[in-house]
Amino acid sequence: MIRRVAFRKAVLAGAIGALAWEVVIRILLLAGLPMFDLVGVLGKMVFGPDAAFGLWWPAGHLMHAVVGSIWAVFYAYFFWSLYEVKPFLQGMAFSLVPALLAGLIMIPQMDLMQATVLDASVNRFGAFAVGIGWLGPVSVLLGHLIYGAAMGAIYTKETDYIMLFMNEGALKELLEDKLELGAGASFAAGPVGRTAGASTNATLDAGILTWSMSEGAFIGAALKGAVITEDGSMNKAVYGMNGKNVLANPGQVKMSELPIEITNFPKTVARYAGGKTAGTK
Repeated sequence: MIRRVAFRKAVLAGAIGALAWEVVIRILLLAGLPMFDLVGVLGKMVFGPDAAFGLWWPAGHLMHAVVGSIWAVFYAYFFWSLYEVKPFLQGMAFSLVPALLAGLIMIPQMDLMQATVLDASVNRFGAFAVGIGWLGPVSVLLGHLIYGAAMGAIYTKETDYIMLFMNEGALKELLEDKLELGAGASFAAGPVGRTAGASTNATLDAGILTWSMSEGAFIGAALKGAVITEDGSMNKAVYGMNGKNVLANPGQVKMSELPIEITNFPKTVARYAGGKTAGTK
């Protein structure tokens, strides 16, 4: 499994998600609904309850956007593309995690940081902002769902990769535990077009060659920093053994018993490369 996080895109997705949350809640507040104003609470914690809009709003929104970006990076690392559902729905599902933490921990802690709450000028927010009425929990949940939908819709691009392990040493590195390209593993962007037949030091010395899909065609891809791990359960399901045993005992793998998708792959590669496939067992 390759998990390559696009940090800039994740940060952008989180910031836009936070902005989408703020726009919807701000409109509802202007319409007279007593929604939980997270940006207002954050901004007035910095400048005080009587501060002008031009002071507390930028500060509050900046803090909200930073938190949204951090959660988006977490989403990109651990949650993104785990399930076969539409990206915005996956983002909404993920948003329930920060919603739960915010409702149970963050918002009650804000009570302890608000001067107007401490001097009893206003009621405590309480868990999920129930202190302002039933629209408090609705605000918290709605805001997080809007954030998740926007973030998930933006952080969507998936890329197919082809990787050729050029020697047994490179493959062993992968099967030991996990492999980080550019750290312990020598790799290079795979040659394409006219350079495919040319031998260069980069491709000759590299243990791994990589290509990625771009506009319907595979091009050489530099994957520095990508982390690859063996999917042990998948290997056992397909080969009946884990990757280390496949490498140590290749003769035990009977090609005739493997799924056609796997047996066709080396044949297809060999056909386009002008080579020959190994005999099946």
